[in-house]
Amino acid sequence: MVLLFVFTINYQLLTVNCAFSAFEDTGFGARAIASGNAFTAAKNSVCSIYYNPAALCTLTQTQIITGYTRLYHGLDDNSNISKINFAIGIPTKKLTIAFGYQNLSLLDTYSEQNMQLGTGIKILKWLNLGLNLKYFTQKYFIENNSYYTGDILFAKGTETKTYDTDFGIYINPFEQFAVGISIVNLLQNEYGLKD
Repeated sequence: MVLLFVFTINYQLLTVNCAFSAFEDTGFGARAIASGNAFTAAKNSVCSIYYNPAALCTLTQTQIITGYTRLYHGLDDNSNISKINFAIGIPTKKLTIAFGYQNLSLLDTYSEQNMQLGTGIKILKWLNLGLNLKYFTQKYFIENNSYYTGDILFAKGTETKTYDTDFGIYINPFEQFAVGISIVNLLQNEYGLKD
């Protein structure tokens, strides 16, 4: 479980990371990555689905963002490790609905997917609450790879699936002051191959 507190005062960011989840988060969106993923109190970005679902309520119009990244380019074995991101957010007067998708894969060897359905609800003019439902899958492609023949790690299968949820609060009492609180991977479900 990750608990993040981010305070935004005139575009100054202060962060405190209290705990880390089992999932490595490399970030999503140029603004979020540029701020070191301290994005829980940022407004007007569909990327909030990955950082604080309550901040989705600050969207002023429908937003779509997508990206493709080839990681570790130039490896000796010509491995193709890539990450695909996609998010869409549709605001209404009182709430915003968003969908996010991430895929990390090593071509013909491994694939990891993360799908999120999020909503931010405006409770008061200055208070928003948010909730994400997340679905994770992980799959190893070992059928045509003699290296994995007889490996006991894959004795019970090559695929795993799980779900989790995030909760967020976004408080914006003044124009240049916002506080975001996000609790991610609330259920702390295990994600990986089991014995």
